[in-house]
Amino acid sequence: MNAAVPSPESRAPEATSEAKIHPLSFAQKLFQSYYAGLPDPRVQHIYSAFQLSGPLAIDTFIAAIDALARRHPILLAAYVAGPRGATGMRIDTLRRVPVEVIDLSGLDRTEAERRGRELANASVLERFDLWNGPLMRARLLRLSADEHVLVFVFHHSIFDGQSLMIAIRDLGVLYTSIANGRPCPLEATACCTGYTEQLLHWVTTQDGRRHIEYWKERFEGACSPYWLPADDELDGAPSAPSSAPRGGAGGATFEQLRELARRSQASMFVVAAAGLAVVLRHWSARDDVFCCVLHSGRSQLRYAASIGFFAECWVLRVDLSGAPSFREVLSRVRAAYIEGMPHVQAPYWTVKDDLARAGEEQPLLDIVLSHVPLARSPMARSMGLGDDLSMAPSDWLELHNDIDTASGIKLFVATMEMPDSLSWFMLGSQARFRSSTVERCSAALSQVFEIAAVDPERSITSYPLPL
Repeated sequence: MNAAVPSPESRAPEATSEAKIHPLSFAQKLFQSYYAGLPDPRVQHIYSAFQLSGPLAIDTFIAAIDALARRHPILLAAYVAGPRGATGMRIDTLRRVPVEVIDLSGLDRTEAERRGRELANASVLERFDLWNGPLMRARLLRLSADEHVLVFVFHHSIFDGQSLMIAIRDLGVLYTSIANGRPCPLEATACCTGYTEQLLHWVTTQDGRRHIEYWKERFEGACSPYWLPADDELDGAPSAPSSAPRGGAGGATFEQLRELARRSQASMFVVAAAGLAVVLRHWSARDDVFCCVLHSGRSQLRYAASIGFFAECWVLRVDLSGAPSFREVLSRVRAAYIEGMPHVQAPYWTVKDDLARAGEEQPLLDIVLSHVPLARSPMARSMGLGDDLSMAPSDWLELHNDIDTASGIKLFVATMEMPDSLSWFMLGSQARFRSSTVERCSAALSQVFEIAAVDPERSITSYPLPL
């Protein structure tokens, strides 16, 4: 079955009269337009694995996963054909989340881990039944009485990166509450479908159009598509897949960068964006640098703890002319960030559609930056689920450098702010870049931070980057 949002012409079960048809969000329309028919389902999924250490009450844990879905009903959604042939979405609270428990404890340790990794990664590749839902699943691998690995997979059209942190936090609270026979202390949260309906209306109002016009003006004069030079040797043939290059700035470098950020009244996101801007300037040989930044989109308090695809894109565009120092780059990026944030609610895809109707093709999605402050997140540390049970991130799932050209993205950069480091990984389009090119880009970012940490007044034009 096709793992993209199905078209109205496809066969699908009829919605019952009791089931409300919810309109698609801009993000869900994105999946329908860009990801239909892609052969690799990983680009349509958000997935993660966690190590559970200690005695686990499996029935209680399954009940906690089920309670998580009832707390966030978008996890029980499926796609349907809506009014006038438009694709809509329905939520069926009678659905149950599939939780598969696989016992590997009878195998020796080496074989159990090998088989467990194999099953974990196979779970990521399994396609969702989008017509019947639900759009999440869990696989629990039992290695021993006190060791389990949990694999979560969600369809990306109803789940963003912030949702994963919310889900893990809520799951821990729900498991502890059920295990102790106590009411859940979490406050009720709003379903993301309400936000979608609100946003769809807002973009038609005068206020919504005003924000959209701001971004159209910001995009004026952007350079032609494919502004990052492709690797000529590819000759149109995709490069061989490889692991995503990873990097990090820790120790003294991180402490110096954090102090530089503090003195510049900037966040570590601004530091990460400034570092990437320097790399892009060297790579493209252009002073007009821009990238698409992912934003959590939860600007309203009632949706702050909601699961869904709220993430929005906004375009960070900065002028790096005049041989600035890294400190000056920080200042310019910070100014662009402060100016753009009041307008971030304007959906990127509405702006892009307006430009397309005007005959203006913009390369603003070529590079995407995602920054996640993990310092206080359950994704960054072990989380207690009781006196003797803890849950921590696992490295069992493979991440490949496999951006599909249908997405329009040429380079995806994810930065993670940890308590004592800034780390990242990069994904490049195999149709445009060799794996070695993306590896050099990651190495260049490391070098930018090392130089800037020691000498933030040095001109960025003198950085000896390997690009």
